[in-house]
Amino acid sequence: MSTANAELGRTQVLRRRGGTFGSLLSALGRAGSRLGNRRSRRVVLLLTLLWLCGVFDLVFTLTAHRIGSFHELNPLAAALLAHPTVLIVFKLSTLAVGSVILFIFRRHLIAEIACWTLCGVYAGLAAVWVHYYAFLSDAVK
Repeated sequence: MSTANAELGRTQVLRRRGGTFGSLLSALGRAGSRLGNRRSRRVVLLLTLLWLCGVFDLVFTLTAHRIGSFHELNPLAAALLAHPTVLIVFKLSTLAVGSVILFIFRRHLIAEIACWTLCGVYAGLAAVWVHYYAFLSDAVK
């Protein structure tokens, strides 16, 4: 019993001595954890947005190909357009693999930067699609 009391007393003394420093370390740990949680949430939301953009891109690509006045600039996608099912599987597979990788690293800054970059690329691609369909509707009139 006396050994347990001595150990308890030593622990309390150590806590009192390192109180300020210990509190600072504890607060930093909690802040880092909250920051990581917020980053994780942002990365998951960005991944959701990337999936939405990826599916819209796929639908716009297949629709434009079916209309017939579309030339795919991506050589791999152009080869796969002859077999739309293969293109769909390929597009969804690459989205899934990339999403899993980014989700695994969701607490890291690099994953968030990658997600924001990809969202920027998809925003540019969306602008191209808007321009394409605007041109196409003007040509039909």
